[in-house]
This record gives sequence, structure tokens and C-alpha cells, in this order.
Amino acid sequence: GALLGFGGSFPGHRTHSSLSMSVDTAKRSVDSALGHSDATEKIVIGFYGGEPLLAFDTLQAAVLYARKKTSQDIHFSITTNATLIDKRIAQFLKEHEFSVLVSIDGPKRLHNLFRVLPSGVGSYDAAMNGLQILQDSYPADLHHKISLNMVIPATEWTICLGELWDNEPWLSSGIRAQATPADIPAGLQLPVFEPKSAPNAARRLWLASLKKTEVPKTELLREYFERSLIAFHQRRTFNGYRKTFPPNGCCIPGSRKVFIEAGGNYRICERAQGVPSIGNLGTGIDLRTIKH
Repeated sequence: GALLGFGGSFPGHRTHSSLSMSVDTAKRSVDSALGHSDATEKIVIGFYGGEPLLAFDTLQAAVLYARKKTSQDIHFSITTNATLIDKRIAQFLKEHEFSVLVSIDGPKRLHNLFRVLPSGVGSYDAAMNGLQILQDSYPADLHHKISLNMVIPATEWTICLGELWDNEPWLSSGIRAQATPADIPAGLQLPVFEPKSAPNAARRLWLASLKKTEVPKTELLREYFERSLIAFHQRRTFNGYRKTFPPNGCCIPGSRKVFIEAGGNYRICERAQGVPSIGNLGTGIDLRTIKH
């Protein structure tokens, strides 16, 4: 399938434009995706930011335009902090069966350390309100389309992430969660946790859970510790030397994936920062830059 990423505003990151994508650029982006995906069975259109829901009207226009333009199998995704989700937005996301990745860094005491609103107040309460509205809008059989991404600056934080389900009993166990370690800036002082959060506590808890028969409260620890083991176990194996290797689940920029910024520039990926533009909606793909 083809994955098209839409870029919105990027507040707080000097390397990105602070512009929001216009409706015209969004529609031209859809045209570009459809025009280059006629041979694919599945197209995924994703929305990123900053916070893409700051430009919900543009997102809405792009989705309806894509639905109108083609009968191909189109799927939609969004990465959001959930603070702007209300019933109208949640209903639209549910109606089009969006896959929603919500940035929640665990329980309130952890989340509010780094995810702070411009006013200086932690964003946890607003994020939980939006997440609950979203979950209530999605039927239970679609809860798997809602995922939580918890960014942690140290492995020992993992043991504390499960508190989220203790503190928010309404939160469905059907919602997937993943913990993503991040490199912390030099000199940043992390808070000190209680003794149960000693190094490797989360790993010991995970290993202990493997010996039990009851279903765990969440899939968080399994996702965190088993993901790399599963990837290793399911790796491709060969009997002898090979000159070529097929793609192993990775995206292929420009072939399986392309990112379009707010201003209409093509980039190879929404995760790759500082790389040059590889063209734009007006002039097309810049092959010379790609070769360079």
C-alpha cells in the first residue's frame, strides 16, 4: 500500500514551518497520492503535526475529498495529543474508522512533567477528556484502532505506566499501548522514583507475568519487551549467501511512503528531520536531489 503523510503546524520546533496546510494544498496532496497509487490495493493517508487537529477543517475537507475522488480502499490515520477532541471530531474519526495514535505519557504525574500547555498547565486532564470522548464514540470492536504512545526518558519509567489504568478505570483494555524510549537532553534531571521502580523492575514483572495464567491488565509490558524478541524470532533466514535482500517491513521513501509538508514540499518521511525536500506538488519529484 501507499502511505501519504500530511504535515500541519509544528509549534516549538524551529526546523519546521509554523504554517498550517491549506485546503487547496490538502486536496492537491490527495490528488498526488491517488495519481501515483493506481496499482496499489490499499492507500493510507495519515495526518501529523504539531497537532493536526488545530486544522481539523482542513483534515475533514481532505478526507471527504478523497472519498469522493476514488473507490479505492483508503484508510486514514492521525497522531494527536487528544486535547482538542470533542464529540464532533470524535464522531468524524469514528465514521471514517480512523486509526488514532494518542500521545499519553502514562499517569498524570509523569505525563505532566513534559507535556505542558502554552499556559504552563499540564495537559493531562485535557488529554484524558479527549481520549474518553474518543473511546466512547468508538464501538468496543473498534477500540483496537485507538493506540497510546508513551514516550519515556528512562527504562525504569515503564513500571509506572500501568498506573494509568488504575487511575482511569474507564480506559479500555482493548486499547493498545506502547512505550517508546527517547534520548534525553544532556543535563536534564529526571525525578527520583520510589524503590519499586528500581532498574529492571518492569522487566522482572514482565518475566513473572509469563509464568501466570491470568490475562494481564494491559498489553503494555508485553509490547515493550517482546516486540524486539518477536522481530528477532521472525527474522528472515537463509541457507547461504545472498546478493540481495527484500524489504523487511520497512517503509521505502517515495515508493511506499511520502510526506507532504504544510507548504506542499515532498519529504521522504514524517520522522526524518533535517533532510532536503525531494520536490513539491507544483514541480513534482526532484530526481536530482534524490540521487544526491
